[in-house]
Amino acid sequence: MQSHLHPLADESVVPSPSHLIEATTFLSAKDAVNLERLEFLGDAFLKYAVTISVYSRLEKDADEGKLTLARIKLISNQYLYKMAQLLQLTNGVYMTTCRFDPSVAYLPPSYIVDPKTMDLDTFSNVSPASYSASSVSFAILRTKLRTRQRDKRDNRGLIKETAR
Repeated sequence: MQSHLHPLADESVVPSPSHLIEATTFLSAKDAVNLERLEFLGDAFLKYAVTISVYSRLEKDADEGKLTLARIKLISNQYLYKMAQLLQLTNGVYMTTCRFDPSVAYLPPSYIVDPKTMDLDTFSNVSPASYSASSVSFAILRTKLRTRQRDKRDNRGLIKETAR
C-alpha cells in the first residue's frame, strides 16, 4: 500500500519535552524559556483559522462589520477561557508558574521508569496547580513509550503465532 503522507510525516511523533516545557511555562516562572513567542504565533494562527471559519459559515452577503463582530466574539479571552473550562484545561495541571527542575522531573527521551520503582511520594504532597510542565510531558512520553513497547510485543507475538 502506497502512503500519501509526506516522507517526514510520522503519526507516532510527539512534541519534544523541550517544546512541551516551553509551550506550558508562563513568563512569571522566570525560567530559561516561556510561552510568549509561541503565544504570539498561536494568536496569529487562531485569528487566521477563526477568520476562515467565520467567512465560510456566515451568509454570503454578510458585510465586513458582521464578519468582524463574529470573529471578535470567538477569539475574545472571555470566550476562550470558557472553552478552556469546558475542556478542563484551567485546573493548573497543564500550565506551570514554577521553574523546571530537571533533577526532580526529567526523563531523557526513550527512557521509561518502572511504576513499581518510581518514587510516587515526589508528587504526593503537591497540589495539581503546582505540577510542572515537565511532569505532564513526562506522563505523556511515558504513556507513548509504553504504548510503543506494548505494540511491538503484540506484533512479535502475532508473527510467532503466524509462523506456527
